[in-house]
Amino acid sequence: MKVLQDVLGEHQDSVAAQAQLLELAIGVQQAGESGFTYGLIYAQERVRANDARHAYATALRRASSRRTRRWTQ
Repeated sequence: MKVLQDVLGEHQDSVAAQAQLLELAIGVQQAGESGFTYGLIYAQERVRANDARHAYATALRRASSRRTRRWTQ
């Protein structure tokens, strides 16, 4: 169950970071500065979110196993 929570938390953190980075990059561009660094970090966050999405199926399958759910019965 902890692995599933970790995967979901990683995804949520990454998506929130992407939104914040996008806002920062837009603000910097509007101020006439370069937003290139924000773009690089944004790309890394997209990879991080994608990795979490790929890990989700396995984490969900493990969290949904009978052995894991045994305590709820």
